[in-house]
Amino acid sequence: MPRVFHLKELEARKELLVAESEIRRETLRLELQNLQLYASGMKEKLSAFRSSGPLFLLTSLAGFFLGSPSADRAARKKRHRNRLARLVMGGLFGLRLYRRLRPILGFLFSRGFGRNGAAVAEEEQEEPAAADL
Repeated sequence: MPRVFHLKELEARKELLVAESEIRRETLRLELQNLQLYASGMKEKLSAFRSSGPLFLLTSLAGFFLGSPSADRAARKKRHRNRLARLVMGGLFGLRLYRRLRPILGFLFSRGFGRNGAAVAEEEQEEPAAADL
């Protein structure tokens, strides 16, 4: 009899685990759907910047993050740092900004450009290697 009780206990535990995994699977599906909706919304928001060109996007982001010149002067007066410290802090800021914006801005630089500045299709970029005869 103890063996039958042990099997029933294992079957009940198995049913609980199956139900729990089904709940987690459904939660994962919903999370992926939310992520897809968020990504499509971000694409729509960024499409206005993309149509204006990457230079406009970069300059607007730089202006946003760097602030106005008068605010920069006021900040310099408050902080009496030497040149080396400001240079190091600026470098670290630039590195951190690059790491944050690299995934977002990667799509801007994914296309190649021809000699006359026109965009080249991806199929045209990949030229087959010619055999040396």
